[in-house]
Amino acid sequence: MLLSRRACLSKRWRNNCTLNEVKGNRTHAAAMLGISIRTLRNKLNEYDSK
Repeated sequence: MLLSRRACLSKRWRNNCTLNEVKGNRTHAAAMLGISIRTLRNKLNEYDSK
């Protein structure tokens, strides 16, 4: 459980840092992370619900 929680926090941090780098532009952030905009949106919504 601890390992998966750490992995989740690091992914959350990476997504948020990437969003800050592109000034909140989710399309550019998703491209930088190598994921679709829909996947990024779903991950951000998942993190907000935790």
